Amino acid sequence: MHITTPPTHQPDPPRQLPPAPTHFTNRDTPLAQLNALGDHRLALLTGPGGAGKSALALHWIHQHAHQFTDGQLYTDLRGHTTTPAQPLAPLPGWLRALGTPPAHIPTNPDDQLALYRTLTATRRLALLIDNASSAHQVRPLIPTSPHTTTLITSRHRLLDLVIDGATPLPLNPLNPEATLQLITRIAGPQPTPHPATRALLRPTGAWPLEIRLTGALLATGLHWPTTPPTAEHTMTTTLTQSYRALPPPAQQLYRHIGLHPTPTLSTACAHAIAHTAPPITDPALALATLAEASLLTTSDRPGFVTMHDVIHEHAAQLAQTEDAEHTRTEVLDRMADYYLAGSDAADIVLTPNRRRPRPTYHHTAPAPLVEAPSDRAAALTWLDAERANLLAMQRILYGRGDNATVWQLADAAWSLFTHLHAPEWVDCYRLGVQAAVLAGHRLGEARMRTGLGAALREHQRYDQALDEYGIALTIRREIDDPHGEATALHHMAVIHQRTGDLDQARGLLVQVVTIRQHIGDTRGAARARALLGATESMAGRHQEAITHLTNARDTLLGVDDPHSVGIAQRWLGQAHARAGDLGAARGALHAAARVLDQLGATPDLAATQEALGEVETAAGSAEAARQHYTAAADIYRAIGAHQDAERVTNLATGQPA
Repeated sequence: MHITTPPTHQPDPPRQLPPAPTHFTNRDTPLAQLNALGDHRLALLTGPGGAGKSALALHWIHQHAHQFTDGQLYTDLRGHTTTPAQPLAPLPGWLRALGTPPAHIPTNPDDQLALYRTLTATRRLALLIDNASSAHQVRPLIPTSPHTTTLITSRHRLLDLVIDGATPLPLNPLNPEATLQLITRIAGPQPTPHPATRALLRPTGAWPLEIRLTGALLATGLHWPTTPPTAEHTMTTTLTQSYRALPPPAQQLYRHIGLHPTPTLSTACAHAIAHTAPPITDPALALATLAEASLLTTSDRPGFVTMHDVIHEHAAQLAQTEDAEHTRTEVLDRMADYYLAGSDAADIVLTPNRRRPRPTYHHTAPAPLVEAPSDRAAALTWLDAERANLLAMQRILYGRGDNATVWQLADAAWSLFTHLHAPEWVDCYRLGVQAAVLAGHRLGEARMRTGLGAALREHQRYDQALDEYGIALTIRREIDDPHGEATALHHMAVIHQRTGDLDQARGLLVQVVTIRQHIGDTRGAARARALLGATESMAGRHQEAITHLTNARDTLLGVDDPHSVGIAQRWLGQAHARAGDLGAARGALHAAARVLDQLGATPDLAATQEALGEVETAAGSAEAARQHYTAAADIYRAIGAHQDAERVTNLATGQPA
C-alpha cells in the first residue's frame, strides 16, 4: 500500500520586522501606554510624516520580542502614496511566513483570509501594520487571537478603528531637551549649539525625522551649505539642506529614486535607474552617500534599500522641479525595463512551457541589469520581493499612457499569480486588457483576456470568465493563431466541466485535440485528451473515458511532464472506479501517487489518496480506506486546506463528510 505522509517540519517563526531604530529618544509616555494595554493590544499610532510612529512601534515590539513566541509580521500599506496596497495584499506573504507552501495558498482572496484567520486564531504574534490610510485597509488583517498585539501607524486618525476598539496614541513633537539629546547622540557634543540645532530648539518642539537629518548633516563635519535656518525651520528645509550637501551623482540618484512608485526598491533597480543620462558611473557609492546622509536606509529585505516616506516625497518633488520631462520619462522607462526583464526571467524559470512573445524594452540595457534566477526558489523569491513594486509600476505606467509596457508587465507577471497567488490578479489583468486595447495590440489583448479569464475562473466568476475567453477566441481566430485558439477553447471547457455542462465541455475538447494534433503540439493534445477522458467518465461513458485517459497518459510519459502524468493517472483510476473495476482503479491510483509523491505535498496528491480511500471503501476494506483518508487529511492540513482536511478526517472516522 502506498501512503504518503507529509513532512512534520515546521518553519521557524516569522521575524519580518525591520531593525530596531537607533538613537531612540524620549517616548516614555506612549511606551508606558502600550505597556498598560494588557495582553491583547490593538493600538493606533498617529501623527504627521516624520513623527516617529514606525520607530516607536518597532522599538516597543523589539523590546518585547520574547513575548511573541509565534513570531512577528510586518507590512507597509503605503497609504500615503498614489499606489496604496489593497486590504488583503499582505496575506499571501503572511501565509507563507506562517508555514503555508506557496503552491498551496488559495487563489481566492476570501479563502486566503479564512486560512489566515485559522492560522492566527491561537498564536502569540506581534503585527506592525505601517502607513494605513483607512480602517477598510486594516480591518481584515487584525487577528482574533487573544494573545496577539497589533500596532497600526497612520497619518490619519482613523476614527472607525478607534470605534472598533483600537487605542489611539497620537504622537507629539520632541521638546527642546529631548531634541538636544537626540542631536547630541547623532552628531556628538556641541559646546555651542550650531545654528541648525538652535532652529530646532523651538517651544513647539521638533519631529524626530528632521532632528535625525540635521544631526546626520552636522555629523559630516561640513559647513552648513546655505543660509542658517530660522525659527520657521521646517522638515522640508532640513531635507533640502541635506540634499544640497550631497555630491552631484548622489543628488541625481536621490531625485530619481523619488520617482520610484514606492519608497522601497532593490539596489539592482537603483543601478538600472543610474543608467539615466548622464549615467552615474558608481551607483554603489551614490547609494552609500545617501545612506551616510540618513536619506536612505537598508531595508529588512536583503538587497533592498528604503526611504522614509517623507524623504521619498521630497525627492519626488525635487525631480519634478529640477529634472526635465524627458529625464523623468527616461527614469520611468528604465524602471519599467527592470521590472519587465525581471518578471520575464522569473516566469521562464517557473513556467517554461508557456508560450510568450519576446518583451519589447525602451532601452537595450535591461538584460545585464537583471540576473536570471538560478532555480525555481530564486525566481519565487524575486517575484515575492518585487511584487508590490511591479504592480505599482504597472499602475503608474498606465496613468502615463505607456500601454505597451502595462500589458507586457501583466503578461510577464503570470507566475506571480499562479505560483504565489497574489490577490491583485484580476485587477492586474483587467488593467492589461485596457492597455492592450488602447495600444491596438490584438495579440496582447487576446493574452490579457485569457489571463483575466483564468483569474475570474479561480474566483468562481464563471460567466465573466467565459465572456473573456470568448473575446480572446475571436481575436485568436482573426489573427490566425491556432495555438491561442486551442488555449481559449481548453479554458472554456474547464469551466463547462466544473459547472456540470459535460456535453459542452466534450465538444470543446474534441476541437482542442484536433487543433493541437494538426499543429504538432503533442503535449497539449495529450493534456486536452486527458481532460476529455475525465469528462467522459463523469458523463458515464466509461470505455471512451478509459481509452482517452490511457492514450493521454502514455503520450505524456514521453514528454517529461510528471505533473500531467500524475493527474492523467489519477483520472484514469477514478474512471476505472466509476466503471466498477476496483482492481484497475487501485493500480492506476497507486501509480498516480508514486508519480505525484515526487512533487511533494500537493492538492493533487491529497486528492489521489482520497480517491484511494473511496476505492477501498467500495471494496469493503475499512482499515485500508481509513489509512488513505488519514494520509489525505494530513496532506490537506500540511498545505493549509483545513476544510478539506476536516471533511476527509470525517470520512476516516466514519462520520458524514
